[in-house]
Amino acid sequence: MRERERYIQHGIVQLKGNVEEDLASFQQFGPVDAYIDISLRPANTSTHIRSSLMAFKPFEMASLMGTISKDMAVPYVMAELNNFTIRGQYMYEREDA
Repeated sequence: MRERERYIQHGIVQLKGNVEEDLASFQQFGPVDAYIDISLRPANTSTHIRSSLMAFKPFEMASLMGTISKDMAVPYVMAELNNFTIRGQYMYEREDA
């Protein structure tokens, strides 16, 4: 086993559509280190992005790459006080391919 693999934790969370319940589901695995969102347009009304960000530990990053077309609620004060980085980019650059 490679050195880094010993520290990586993965978990599957079934979303309920309720911020508090989903946050509790995320937190069962400990603080979230990173989040990559590739949600499709049907997730326009989902609360999963807010729940995910609320589970972050300080100084972590979220990457938004999906096709959600509505504005989402971001835990603004939490993001500010914990120095989150939220980056959005549709797909990838030509050079990345």
